[in-house]
Amino acid sequence: MESVLYDKSVNVPYSSMGDRSSGVGKDVYAIRWYVIAVVSLANILNNFLWATWGSISQSAYLVYGWTDEKLFWIVNVGNITGFLSVLFGVYLVDCKGIRVSMVVCAATMAVVTAMRIVTLKSEIATILIAIGQGLNGIATSVTMCIPTVVSKTWFKVTERTTATAVSALASALGAAAAYLFGPLTVSMPKLNGTEVLLNETDTSLIKSQMMKLHYISFGFAILLMLCCVIYLPSAPKTAPSKTASIDRYSLKVGIIQLVKNPSVWCIAAVYSIPVGFYGNWSSILDVILSPYGISQADAGWMNFYGSIGGVICGVLLGRCVDHFQKKTKIIIVMLYICAAVDFALFTCTCVDIRPKSKGVFYTTVILGSMIVSSSMPLFLEMTCETSYPVAEGVTAGFLGMIVNLGAAVFMCIELIPNLDTGWANWALVGVYIVAVPLMTFYKAEYKRVDIDIVTDKSIS
Repeated sequence: MESVLYDKSVNVPYSSMGDRSSGVGKDVYAIRWYVIAVVSLANILNNFLWATWGSISQSAYLVYGWTDEKLFWIVNVGNITGFLSVLFGVYLVDCKGIRVSMVVCAATMAVVTAMRIVTLKSEIATILIAIGQGLNGIATSVTMCIPTVVSKTWFKVTERTTATAVSALASALGAAAAYLFGPLTVSMPKLNGTEVLLNETDTSLIKSQMMKLHYISFGFAILLMLCCVIYLPSAPKTAPSKTASIDRYSLKVGIIQLVKNPSVWCIAAVYSIPVGFYGNWSSILDVILSPYGISQADAGWMNFYGSIGGVICGVLLGRCVDHFQKKTKIIIVMLYICAAVDFALFTCTCVDIRPKSKGVFYTTVILGSMIVSSSMPLFLEMTCETSYPVAEGVTAGFLGMIVNLGAAVFMCIELIPNLDTGWANWALVGVYIVAVPLMTFYKAEYKRVDIDIVTDKSIS
């Protein structure tokens, strides 16, 4: 890192970035939309590979001879490697740049999909798929860190939150695609309860359909890798904003500064525990709603519509935040109040405080998903503002780790014997109620925005 000068008025380090610092903020490049499209496609594929097995679990049990327990552990191999490889992802994104990290990410997912098309024989396929899940977890360490880096590197201050929302929320489209195209591509076996009726099930057809789905994933991964290898620039010739041209702390110093910052811990807690709880709650939504006559298919469609709505609302809200600078905190507080009310209505319907209705379940689940998804890019950008001049990839990786810890807390509680699923509804309401006052007392800081607005005014 070059020698650092300090502007005492904002107390952040400044340093020259050579050619990129000349003409700062004057130009943005149309190619930025290609870059964010490639990053978004990587997020879509990454989450599609995660969610594939949940969408066709009964077919997977038949083809590979798996049980619920085996599928659980196969999927969680990726959770473990994703958590352990966060530092690797941060290193790639912040130290090697967008191009190198995306080539590694895309190549890794190509290997994941290639392992799925080798064979359908249970013993070998199970091992290869488990290894692939682990590799996909490593790819996740890049996809979760890179959206904020792309937005600060390629987009001006009035587009930054929108750009983060587009690429970060693209992962929700991957899950939606898995739950839509998985069952459409692979038929479900005929069941009597949980028992497969082999005489009424065309096993060979389901196996061929399973392989077809894997080949489609493999083709998508190869296309993505080719896009990254052939052309994917890491940065524009001139930075889109002043802060984009300023060096960040080194990886080691950045981690230390992040851990020492109480404001970062506050906003991380407010973000990660509710999001971690919500992610696990939505994954068992079919179990929660089953006693009330809501089918697994209905629960899946609720999550699907919620994911699509969350992406649309998140991008629109990101655009609003970019237009109304320095209003992120109040928007998050309003979203969290709405989330608490929405999940409270859902919970009250479950416990007969208000009449049960499929329409109410659909409405509250979809609205809840939209609210939670919309808040995610806002938290990513606000934490980057608070932690500046810590590198954006480090900050995003830190938030990802804390979200995983929040999800782990939920899973540990879920393992308590004879615990009714109703606790999850009340817990979700509780974490959002507690988060509102914590967010209210949090003192918002907009370090990057303050610098960039002054610079833009001086240029104009």
